[in-house]
Amino acid sequence: KTHDYVKDNSECKPIIISTLTAMYNLSTSNAFLPNCISPLARPRLPYSILFAIGGWSGGSPTNAIETYDTRADKWVNVTCHEESPRAYHGAAFLKGFVYIIGGFDSVDYFNSVKRFDPVKKTWQQVAPMHSRRCYVSVAVLNDFIYAMGGFDGYTRLNTAERYEPETNQWTLIAPMHEQRSDAG
Repeated sequence: KTHDYVKDNSECKPIIISTLTAMYNLSTSNAFLPNCISPLARPRLPYSILFAIGGWSGGSPTNAIETYDTRADKWVNVTCHEESPRAYHGAAFLKGFVYIIGGFDSVDYFNSVKRFDPVKKTWQQVAPMHSRRCYVSVAVLNDFIYAMGGFDGYTRLNTAERYEPETNQWTLIAPMHEQRSDAG
């Protein structure tokens, strides 16, 4: 964009404009793709994106999803209205996917896990946990997702389990010494 050869070349200007538009516009639809002059100008999801998925809003769980682009200082609503509301869940990012783990919808406590592909903007159900958990603590370590403690609708939990994406399986690990939920 600043190199003399590029900025003074009339053939490069449309490519630069398309690329910059795609880079800074998360709401770019797939309709843009066929009009791209160059495959280099296709939109990509930047690494500096934050996700706010579900939660509690207006007195009940919500299915709202917003992304924040730190470079543009802009929030974009990317809610998938087909998804059911979910609050008090855990979230993790692993190998390009966002995982939503457990949670509560004001009626049911979930052991379900959903995986979001931010590039394709699609959800996929993956293997459920062994226990229902809301207020669950979630962490990623060595390519595993860990779910620890939580509340199953009756009691605080001391159980913990880990998810291996390659096998799509949850495995129980040693329980914690104390029952707990909401741990950081």
